[in-house]
Amino acid sequence: MPPKWEIVDGALTLVKSSPVGAPGGEGTGVITTEEFTDFDLSWEWKLAEGGNSGVIYRVSEELSKPHDTGLEYQLADAVKHPDGKQSPLKWSSACYGMYAPPRDLAKPSNEWNSARILVRGKQVEHWLNGELAAKFEIGNEDWQARVQKGKFKAYPRFALETKGRICFQDHGHTVGFRNVKILPLSASAN
Repeated sequence: MPPKWEIVDGALTLVKSSPVGAPGGEGTGVITTEEFTDFDLSWEWKLAEGGNSGVIYRVSEELSKPHDTGLEYQLADAVKHPDGKQSPLKWSSACYGMYAPPRDLAKPSNEWNSARILVRGKQVEHWLNGELAAKFEIGNEDWQARVQKGKFKAYPRFALETKGRICFQDHGHTVGFRNVKILPLSASAN
């Protein structure tokens, strides 16, 4: 485990953070040793004021950064972090840069939120605090159009992995994760 991470009050916590807006350890973090195909992942999280982080899934370690291949469940202070202020596609629970939640569903900074990612084949759901935040199908026409309009156009292996690791992202801001539970699901035919 990278030295910037510690267990604080039962939560996996990035404790040595960068100032708000400063470049952090983007693309690094704590990564599972096991790979997952279809799964139901739930956890609680909280961010420091102005924070940014994420949970990146179906990550291949063959490339240099998790977001080269994996999809990101975004975590960001929608009020004080530049990403959050810029676009709903970068709010907490968004599929980063691709699908936005209907509104800012996150609790204020430094409060615990409950999150969930449900993946069955190409069907994905992001949940935040008991509400469905984003629902999409990897690879369909809408997905492809969004990829072509955004930054992931430059990532040839983005979201092509059907199995991969899960990364709790270090983006340079204090973040805590607790009550992390993953239920592997039977592989679907999708």
